[in-house]
Amino acid sequence: MWKNGTDLLIGTDGGLKSNIGTTGVVIESSNDPKANIKAKSAETAPLYNLHSTREELRAILSAEIILDKMGSIWGKKKIDITLVSDSTSALHFVDKTTIPAWKKRDVMGPEADILMAIDRLQTNNNNIKRTFQWVKSHQSEDEPMTPFRRVNDIADDLATECRHEVNDDLAEAPRKIFYPDSIAAFHIKGLIISRDLKVEVHRALNDRNLREFLQGKYHWDNKVFDSIDWRTVKKCLEKKPAAYTTAIAKLVHRWQPTNKVIARYSKEST
Repeated sequence: MWKNGTDLLIGTDGGLKSNIGTTGVVIESSNDPKANIKAKSAETAPLYNLHSTREELRAILSAEIILDKMGSIWGKKKIDITLVSDSTSALHFVDKTTIPAWKKRDVMGPEADILMAIDRLQTNNNNIKRTFQWVKSHQSEDEPMTPFRRVNDIADDLATECRHEVNDDLAEAPRKIFYPDSIAAFHIKGLIISRDLKVEVHRALNDRNLREFLQGKYHWDNKVFDSIDWRTVKKCLEKKPAAYTTAIAKLVHRWQPTNKVIARYSKEST
């Protein structure tokens, strides 16, 4: 592909659903479409809303990163590429035949980080002659299957496939922002901490050690440990007096000093 100096056909596509952005990229050799490179990625932002143009630009950035990597491995060669996208707004941002609109603005939008990265990669790899090609998205079956449509369909399938593969943590709906006027939020394991900071930090640091201790003590595997509804146990104990909670905790973990004390709380006595 790159080593032979052949021209490249690149399809890029971005998708957005439930504030989860995904991208798909396919890079084909002009003389051998089966010799291709495929890539996909996902992102989410719990504190602000993503938009579709950003994801289309992220797909183009992924293609530029791959081209940069190929150049660093096999050397910078004069090469022509055709980059296909179904987003006119994204192409308007990156097509260097004119001064990009984003460079004319006094204030950049939320896609500024991606645009600057694309601009840097295009400048560093000026040995590549880029042609940007728009193609209609989601064409009907009776429309002709052109090379441009083919790579766009592949990129679209990759972006959709990536969204299906996103894990449950990424797919969670954005949580409530407790302090919308604040400039920062403190997260632990994906949760915004709004109170009891000291307690939450302590749990984050020690939960894993406590889990390992209990599993080792009682010879539990992960399945047994995860089958216990620890959230319910915690809620029940929180409503009890401190002395009662301490006694129950010691009983559960067999930390009572004598058998006589344990007998007070045995099943026979209750």
